[in-house]
Amino acid sequence: MKKSKIFLTKKINFLLAAALLLLIPAFLSCNVSSGSTPGGVEILQGDFSAPKLNAVELADSRHVILSFSKPVNARNVEVGTLTQALVDQNLFNQFEEPMSSTVSSREENTLLVSLDQNTQPGVPYGLRGEVSDKSGNTLSFASYFTGYNENVPKLILSEIQTEYSKPKAEFVELYAQTSGNLAGVCIYSAYDGDAKRVELPSIDVNAGEYIVVHLRKVEETCVNETGSNLALSGGAYSSTARDIWMENASARLGKTDVILLEERAGGKIMDALCIAESKHAVWQKDSQAQAAKRAFDCGAWPDGSGIENALIADKVTATRTISRQGNLSAAKPCGKSGWIVTASKGATPGLPNSTTAYVEK
Repeated sequence: MKKSKIFLTKKINFLLAAALLLLIPAFLSCNVSSGSTPGGVEILQGDFSAPKLNAVELADSRHVILSFSKPVNARNVEVGTLTQALVDQNLFNQFEEPMSSTVSSREENTLLVSLDQNTQPGVPYGLRGEVSDKSGNTLSFASYFTGYNENVPKLILSEIQTEYSKPKAEFVELYAQTSGNLAGVCIYSAYDGDAKRVELPSIDVNAGEYIVVHLRKVEETCVNETGSNLALSGGAYSSTARDIWMENASARLGKTDVILLEERAGGKIMDALCIAESKHAVWQKDSQAQAAKRAFDCGAWPDGSGIENALIADKVTATRTISRQGNLSAAKPCGKSGWIVTASKGATPGLPNSTTAYVEK
């Protein structure tokens, strides 16, 4: 019985070996080419990823630059005005009034949309279209932008309040060195991030004006002063100057932060402030390091981009603010030596800044 088992096993092994010898030539006779697998299964090769719309930027009042992830051809691009209700609902493809436009290639990965009429400062515009890459992959997109502002005043950061103590809300005070319109001007907090830039509405301001942008609205009497009447608003920290209130109920600034004042979202930096808590040896977020580098590279914060070059903000409270010193009408970009943390009750929204610095007892 033992011998028959051994014989059977040898016979099975012999049959398996013979079968393999017969199969090998069959495999070798298959036509295997690049892009195929044994058996003739075709592997599709090429680029099958759709292009992405990376950015929508205005070159001027009549030209919009669309930046994509790869070179594209425009199949169709349309532009039109939007109502604020459509913007609030993210319905960028439902125009209130279409506009005539033409599209051309500008540089690699970009298209230039030329409008037949000027955009108006602060007015929202919708943009929709379809593009394709050289492999035939397509992208349908819808986005929006606000009308180009050719009359941005020369603005500086004047006073910053990072802390909240109900009903005292955080604020960023601006000072207008020249007259102009605020449409599209942005306050960017690296603590808050790109998605929460504060974009100012279309408001004409005069040289010498303070504009107090309150970053939290907690009282019914907080009213936006967009016209000539600057006595409309009430509430804590409402000023005798121009008050603008953000529809927001959460923290927007940090004691470790880089605050940029931009002509438009992601555009030219007009002024900057770098602040930090002394417990931090490095910036806590990549967005802070990147914003500090932007500020240093353009000369808006000449001290340097490292956190060691930031103003120490440990002692800021709801009544101690970070205030710029000197003659604001002639002020130029400065580093931390141009700022102080004020003494308690030193907040002066809409008024000349306190010159009394906090001194630890």
